[in-house]
Amino acid sequence: FEIAGLPQAALVPFETVLSLAHPDDLDAFRREREDSRTSRSKLVQELRWIRPDGQLRWVHIEADPSYDVDGQFVGYFGVVQDITGRKLAEQAAIDSRHLLADAIESFSQGLVLYDRDDRYVLSNSRFREMYSEMAQLLRPGMSYEEILCVGYQRGLYEDPDNDFEAWLPRTLAWHRNSAGKPWVLQLADGRWIQRVEHRTFDGGIAGLCIDITDFKRVEAALEHRVADLEVAGTDLEAQKLKLVATATELAHSRDAAEAATRTKSDFLASM
Repeated sequence: FEIAGLPQAALVPFETVLSLAHPDDLDAFRREREDSRTSRSKLVQELRWIRPDGQLRWVHIEADPSYDVDGQFVGYFGVVQDITGRKLAEQAAIDSRHLLADAIESFSQGLVLYDRDDRYVLSNSRFREMYSEMAQLLRPGMSYEEILCVGYQRGLYEDPDNDFEAWLPRTLAWHRNSAGKPWVLQLADGRWIQRVEHRTFDGGIAGLCIDITDFKRVEAALEHRVADLEVAGTDLEAQKLKLVATATELAHSRDAAEAATRTKSDFLASM
């Protein structure tokens, strides 16, 4: 009676119980109750009750149908448990996951998350675009080492030494001990990717990936132009100094971008 918000009485008509059911749960309650009665099986159901005072309660019902000596249904014997607290906590967890998923998708950088055992958990769409050849192969539970091996076998990564036995431990070492330090790697298709990773509170790893191919191209072009001016002689000293200044400004922009990326990675690891 306390759960339902009803005054205590010796007899409660079934219509009164039906009147408690949330309109969206009423049909399912009727249907499952009828199925239980005809199959002589236990009724187990979770539904919402709206009390007369307007409060909403989630209830868990477990009841066995009873029959007389002639096999005629006479009623139910069971329990009703108030599970409102658990349901609210479950909904809060769902809302939190949706909020995190929205935050992950909103990042313009690629984001990937690994658990404390270094197994792949999730990534956003930008990450999967950056590693499109691997996207269809990624599945929750894959170890980071397995992902590296598959990517290397498919020729995804650029390895000038062509020495997998040396490349793998070197890459794994950075991944597990990076502590937020940026790492730049080149993919086999010529793209340059900068990665920053942070440990999560439970020992996992949250990583951010940025495509810096355009920056690397501009940087290489500037270095090449400066070298050309040095060969041309001192009469072009002014142009050389201008290009050096541009390169310095570009480096400062790169450093600022790296700092911002580290901050975002740390923030996401905390989330």
